[in-house]
Amino acid sequence: MKIQCPNCAQPTELTFQVNWKDFACPHCNTLFNKDEGGNPKQARFLPRLAGPLSLQIGQQGVLEDTLWEAGGICTKKLVNEPYGWQEYTLYSAKGGVCFLSEYNGHWTLAKEIEAGEKFSIEGNHGCNYRDDFFPPYHDSDFRTEYAAGIFDHPVPEAGTAKDFVNPPYALLLEQIGQDTYAFDARHVSKEELTAAFPDIELPERVGQGMLQPFHFNVLQFCAIWAGVGGIVLLCQLLLSGFYPTYKVLSEHIFLPDTVATVTHVTPSFACTGLLAPVQVSLSAPVNNSWAAVDFCLVNEETKEERYGSVEVAYYFGSDQDGSWTEGTSRPSIKICGVSPGPYHLVMQVSKEPNRPDLNALDYIVTARAPTAANLLWSLGLLAVMMIAAFLWQAHFEKMRWMNSDFPPEEGG
Repeated sequence: MKIQCPNCAQPTELTFQVNWKDFACPHCNTLFNKDEGGNPKQARFLPRLAGPLSLQIGQQGVLEDTLWEAGGICTKKLVNEPYGWQEYTLYSAKGGVCFLSEYNGHWTLAKEIEAGEKFSIEGNHGCNYRDDFFPPYHDSDFRTEYAAGIFDHPVPEAGTAKDFVNPPYALLLEQIGQDTYAFDARHVSKEELTAAFPDIELPERVGQGMLQPFHFNVLQFCAIWAGVGGIVLLCQLLLSGFYPTYKVLSEHIFLPDTVATVTHVTPSFACTGLLAPVQVSLSAPVNNSWAAVDFCLVNEETKEERYGSVEVAYYFGSDQDGSWTEGTSRPSIKICGVSPGPYHLVMQVSKEPNRPDLNALDYIVTARAPTAANLLWSLGLLAVMMIAAFLWQAHFEKMRWMNSDFPPEEGG
């Protein structure tokens, strides 16, 4: 269809037919109403466009599996405020109409519903819609600053808009005169827009959008990681059940006071099953004294050697701050990743000199020793990630509602 402007004689063309009511010439910025004879009747002049447009009249794209054509463009600004939003009226070949709106780089797709009279624009309470509760977000008077194209509805000079949101959906109300119009709306992502309109000019996105969804579904994210944690725990329990811990050595080393260092070679022992830690537990009668053990775990088949050291030390006393203790008389150390095979330990034990009471060292060697620390670290990391996701989402929502006329702390 084509409408020729009576004022400047410039045509405005659309591919799809529209039962138009208003026409705003994009060339001379004149608004026309449709008279009784179906011809344009001049209504008023409009201000010129102050900023760039993302879509042009006649530009086509596919949204929700439907081919749409941009037929009308409005810029609406809040009364007594310098900012507002752009609204593109889209038409389909079958007569469908929808409204694509942009504010601060955030996009909303809205369709009118036949229930405007059921919703009240008055009051500060939310409303029930889509079987859910939608709290109020914005309530503002607006004026139309710019219009261009062909409209199937009268272009309002002014009105009141009120938005109820439950991201990524919204119920939008507009009151024009005594009439209230309701629109079902949803968030539209940048990816969806560029796929629908490859030549669209997207403005920079600022802040959190009214309907902008969080980056991912936090509940699903936590459910997945909880499942991973459950699998990790189950694997640990299964391994512990099929390959239980067992003691391979329990020996006693005599420490004469006349010798500073004692070398001890343990009897051979076997590690079976899977790759698993070996734990060496030590105990000695240290009493404000110490003993140190350097050891070497020797694989008798491959001659591979694993080294380690541990100190048995226990000190106690009192000072002006009270009693204190330090160290332990029963330390232990784990050698991780020990493969199956025959082994023995070579131990070098040193002790504090001139301590006849420190005359013995006991040790116990345990194969397939459980490594609860790794399990706890894994589960703890998963828990931290889930908590961080909830905190991130809470911050995201806080930033969203900072722009609202009805922040939650004020009963919105």
